Amino acid sequence: YLRLLERVFAHVGITPNPAKHAAFDIYQTKAQGRDLPKVILTDDQQHLYMEHLPEVAPYDLTVDDGPEWKRRRDRAILAMLLGAGLKVSELVGLNTDRVGARDSTGSIPVEITPWSVNGTSRNHQTQLRPFAVADVMAWVEERNAKKIPGKLLFPANLDGKKLDKSTIYLLTKATYKKAGIEVKRKGPRTLRNSFAVRELESPDGSIELTGELLGLRKRKSTEKYLITNKLLNKKRLIT
Repeated sequence: YLRLLERVFAHVGITPNPAKHAAFDIYQTKAQGRDLPKVILTDDQQHLYMEHLPEVAPYDLTVDDGPEWKRRRDRAILAMLLGAGLKVSELVGLNTDRVGARDSTGSIPVEITPWSVNGTSRNHQTQLRPFAVADVMAWVEERNAKKIPGKLLFPANLDGKKLDKSTIYLLTKATYKKAGIEVKRKGPRTLRNSFAVRELESPDGSIELTGELLGLRKRKSTEKYLITNKLLNKKRLIT
């Protein structure tokens, strides 16, 4: 019934959709304290995060700037995590041919396939949102110009070696620190959670769509974000 109501409200254009958060009490009761609210970044913290990505010089094909290319790669990685909500395993296994062209909304489709993450995710397509597109696409163009071997979008070196997951965790923690963002969990998962809640809050957002973007198999996995979203809205009202 909740799913039906959500679709009805979406069809008639009622915003915010009252059915989106109707399951909050149900899932909070079922959890019985076992499922703690997910850690997410507020809107202001997300802006701070993007403002404190590694500072880089524009890529110049005619100039050999040594290891500076890694900083541009890292900037794109950090933008991708918040902008598309990828898991670390999905990001390190992402191939260049899985990043599409900008659509009418300014977003870019990113396809995730099971084989790229050793079968730990189902085939699905997420969206790299407009605020992160410039940083990611600048790296895509540079990577193509450098003719790095292999297909990995974010290689560890110019030989195309696969990036170690620990590098991603170090990058995110360093960015939180640089931006002065204080949260309980300073890792990529917090960025994925922030993406999920942001999608649920968007005018066209829904549990089904958000679940598809995240590659979640069960609806109840997406519904858990409703608890986090409701608590975030309460915090906004207080502040």
